[in-house]
This record gives sequence, C-alpha cells and structure tokens, in this order.
Amino acid sequence: MVCWEKFKKEKIKNFEKAVEKGEADEEILDLVRAINKKEEYITSSSCAGRILLLEGTSKGEAKHYKKWHRLPKKTELKKAVEKYKGGKILWLRAEPFILHVFCKNMEAAMEFMRRAKNAGVKRGGIQYSRNFYFIEIQGTAGLNMPVNLCRCDWGKIYRIIKRMFAENRRRRGILKKEMAKK
Repeated sequence: MVCWEKFKKEKIKNFEKAVEKGEADEEILDLVRAINKKEEYITSSSCAGRILLLEGTSKGEAKHYKKWHRLPKKTELKKAVEKYKGGKILWLRAEPFILHVFCKNMEAAMEFMRRAKNAGVKRGGIQYSRNFYFIEIQGTAGLNMPVNLCRCDWGKIYRIIKRMFAENRRRRGILKKEMAKK
C-alpha cells in the first residue's frame, strides 16, 4: 500500500517540474496551489479550459487542427478556420475547466465534493484509484459546433466563448475561496 505522504510528495515534485518547464496551465495554477496546500488533497493533470478546432467527426478519425489553452483573439480563431483546407467537418469546441484531485480518504473526498457543489460545479464524481480516492470535476460552460459548414457570425460566437471563459473563471475563483475555508 502506498503511503499518502510519499504519494503527495511525488505528485508535488512532478507538478513543480511541469510548472518550471512551462507545461502547466497558468490560468488554473492559483486554484491548484490552493488545493495542494491542503494536507488531504493533491491535484493531477488539471486544465483551465481550452479552445479546439477538430477535423472530422468520428472518435477514431478526429484530429486536432488547432488548440489553445487560453482565450484566443477573435481574429486568430477566425483566421485559423479560414485557412482550413481539409475536406472534413471542422468543429469548434470550447471546453470547460477540469480538475483531477486525489484525496487521502473518503471523508476528504466527500468534503471536496461539497465545496465544489458550493462553488456551483455540477459535474463531478469520486472513484477509488491507487489506494486513494480520486475526484474529477468539470465546469459546465462549453460549446461544440461545426464552423466550416455555415456562415459564422464571429462577433456573436466570440462573445459566447468569452462569456463561457468568464463563467469558468468565476467558478474556479469561488472554488478557490471554498478551499481557503477550514
């Protein structure tokens, strides 16, 4: 059986290496660090949300055409779609934040889920993994639409995406405040 303290120490070491290499998602670092400060939690592979342009529709065939872990400029997004010359459907996906958190025990997992619910996070669950409890939660603001089959009003689409990013940021901020409570 793996010792919690050793497990957490190893995860923190890996997290700090990822931050040093610039591999960590900057926009979610403050929340991740707030969670990691708690003795009974440690995060793993979390993301503040992303924008994707996916080529194709089937799970096995779909490929990333473009990807941003930030809110791209409207012109940047529009230009990427206009440059697409493939023959497949090009999907625009705005994905919400996702957090992966290992918990020391079931009580800690239940408390984390309570705090996430208090922050307005509706999607999440608890699993048992590697001798500890594992939580995955997601924001709810997302978008999925084909963009090369229709005339897009990029002003409207961009305003929607911008609002979704703001809502995800707001929920993460509330969760960070929840994590600061005893």
